Amino acid sequence: RDQKNLQTWHWIAIVAVLALILVAGRGFCGFLCPVGSSLDLIHFICKKLHVKEIKRSEAFNRFIRIFWYFFCVFYFVLHFGLGIDPGWALVVLLIITTPIMVRFWCSICPVGTILGLLNRISLFRLEKDMETCVSCSACSKVCPMQNDEVFTSNKTGDVSSVSCIYCGMCVGKCPKKHALSLKVAGRKIL
Repeated sequence: RDQKNLQTWHWIAIVAVLALILVAGRGFCGFLCPVGSSLDLIHFICKKLHVKEIKRSEAFNRFIRIFWYFFCVFYFVLHFGLGIDPGWALVVLLIITTPIMVRFWCSICPVGTILGLLNRISLFRLEKDMETCVSCSACSKVCPMQNDEVFTSNKTGDVSSVSCIYCGMCVGKCPKKHALSLKVAGRKIL
C-alpha cells in the first residue's frame, strides 16, 4: 500500500511538472531550472571577482549551435559505440564557459531547446510598445541569453522568442516604464 501511494505521488509530481513546463515554456529555465540558477550564482561570483565577460555575437551563437551538433554526434559515438562515458567533456565545457559567458549552457541545453518551442503556446509573454521604446538597446545588453530579437523587433505586441527565458531582466533595465512588459495569462507581472 505504501509503495502504491508513493507511485501515485510520483505520477502526480511528474504531471504537475509537465503541466508547469507546458504553461511556462522557457519560463521554467528562467525561474526553476537548478542548472540555470547554479550558473547564475557562479557568474554573479565571477562578476564580483571582476572576471571579464565575453559578449557573444550572433555569428558565435551560430558556430556554437553547429559545434553542439558535432559534439552530440561525438558524445553518442563514444557513449553508445565505444561504451565510454564522455560526461567529463560537458563538465569541462561548463567550467570553461560559465565564468565568462552568462548562461552559456542554456543556449545549448537540449531541454531548453525543446521548451523554447513551447514558448509560442506558453502563458508567458514578453510585450513591447514601439511608441514608448526609445531603441536604447538596454534590453539587448542585459539579456542573459544574449537575445537581440526584443531590441531589433519593430512591432508592438508579443516579442517573445524561442531563446527568451522570461527572466524579466530586460523589463527591469528598460529606461522607459511601459516599453516592455512581462505578462502571464494576459496579466502584467513586470
